[in-house]
Amino acid sequence: MRILVDSRLSDRALTVLDCTHVAGPTERHIHADARKAVFVLAGRYRFDIDGEVIEAGPGDHVFIGRGVPHDFIVGIEGGRTLFVFSPGGVEDYFRGLAAMDGAASPVAVDELKRRHHIEPRQSS
Repeated sequence: MRILVDSRLSDRALTVLDCTHVAGPTERHIHADARKAVFVLAGRYRFDIDGEVIEAGPGDHVFIGRGVPHDFIVGIEGGRTLFVFSPGGVEDYFRGLAAMDGAASPVAVDELKRRHHIEPRQSS
């Protein structure tokens, strides 16, 4: 993950992240405080956004509203996306996660998510 637009430079209006994903599923969750637009640059993705399944590939985009449950599955070849969050600030979650260097307990990761308004949800 690479931060392209840090929210501190946009008056907290937005964050733009360039994300590379390995194949496989993500955890279903919501962003209680932000909207997320996803622009697929490479690979195949299957998004589940509040029960609506969207297949997406390079050039496609999806929008996820504030508080809307979502997850995605990355195709076998992996993928790359741009994530645009509004308002910004979610990059601080990723900085915190990187600082844990893979050694954090699940409780510490859950607390980091909570502080950044990322809430797990049951899969649909």
